[in-house]
Amino acid sequence: MVFASQGVLVTTDVPTKELLVYENNKAAPTSKFIITVLDDTHILVKPDFVGLVKDLVKDFNNRNVYQPPIDKDEAAKRQ
Repeated sequence: MVFASQGVLVTTDVPTKELLVYENNKAAPTSKFIITVLDDTHILVKPDFVGLVKDLVKDFNNRNVYQPPIDKDEAAKRQ
């Protein structure tokens, strides 16, 4: 049997792909956004959920990017 589905190819690194798979598994059956996992860095996503995927990746990156603490003197200079 042939199965055809329209989707958006998403290319990520492995940790981000694992995050998306985790979030997809947590979602309700009607809110699942991954059509199929192609390999370690590629997944096929339903077109209606591209915005959600972008938001998940953006939040993930914001939480996991190191920003060194700002020195009080340097912060005063910036103001």
